[in-house]
Amino acid sequence: MKQTFPRNLDSLNYVLNFIDAFIAHFSMDESIAYAIKVSVEELFVNAVKHGTENTGDLLLELSKKEDVLKIRFLDYGAKPFNIIEAKPYNVQQPLHERKPGGVGIHLIKKYMDEIEYQYKDTTSIITLIKYLEKKHVGSKNNRK
Repeated sequence: MKQTFPRNLDSLNYVLNFIDAFIAHFSMDESIAYAIKVSVEELFVNAVKHGTENTGDLLLELSKKEDVLKIRFLDYGAKPFNIIEAKPYNVQQPLHERKPGGVGIHLIKKYMDEIEYQYKDTTSIITLIKYLEKKHVGSKNNRK
């Protein structure tokens, strides 16, 4: 399933409805549904919030093949931002010492098993992979 969404926060409810339809179609577990929603919401909000000079729409593509869930998020007209290389968020640091930002990417990395990033022709492409069965040993370390 894939759908394009206008680049604004008003589209977020449509994004979540799109995800709900996908989750219902495959009768996914509540914990998987939560991981998908949090991860996509973070990608979407960050693209809107930090890509204010961008004019292109955002494309969300969800697919499931056997026990592999793939989420592709395309940000057209974007500047490069490699999510994989984003500075780690220190959850051990006391709250009063933490700077804003980075929590969303931290959550995506926590909930997803693999993250891939490409930048081509002013399009940022982030692919998130979640294994629905935990037989993929070491998958957390396979980020590209």
